[in-house]
Amino acid sequence: MIIFLDFDGVLHPNLALRQGSRLWQQLPVFTTFLSQKEWADCAVVVSSSWRIGRDLAQLQTVFPPDLRPRIIGTTPILHTHNRTRGSRQREIECWLRDFAYPADAWLALDDTAWYFDEHCPHLFLCNGQTGLIHADLPRLHAQLHTLSAKPLP
Repeated sequence: MIIFLDFDGVLHPNLALRQGSRLWQQLPVFTTFLSQKEWADCAVVVSSSWRIGRDLAQLQTVFPPDLRPRIIGTTPILHTHNRTRGSRQREIECWLRDFAYPADAWLALDDTAWYFDEHCPHLFLCNGQTGLIHADLPRLHAQLHTLSAKPLP
């Protein structure tokens, strides 16, 4: 299973810099979840606009050292980015094709529904004002189980 990860609105509130909040304040929520044994086979691909102008090694430094090897890449930047509905989903689909991953073995953590097709079952929509919070984790857990076909414990 691949998790495509947005940063702004997921790992910190969308307007964190403008509102004087600190960046990465929700990173521990995500990393604690990802560190659970049942998600040890999940890899992360950065789909955030933070990938623009940064290489993979720079993006990996956001994460704790033990999780950095699981941050395996970034989605391509397509010319349609942000211009049409589903643009981020197209980037994800392109990455899946380029790296020969199953077309249905992914989940996107994002705060912008417009970047995905309407009713996309692979989108876990976060509240951009808070980012990923502990109260989201049961729903994230259930959605990952559904997509990965793992039985719920």
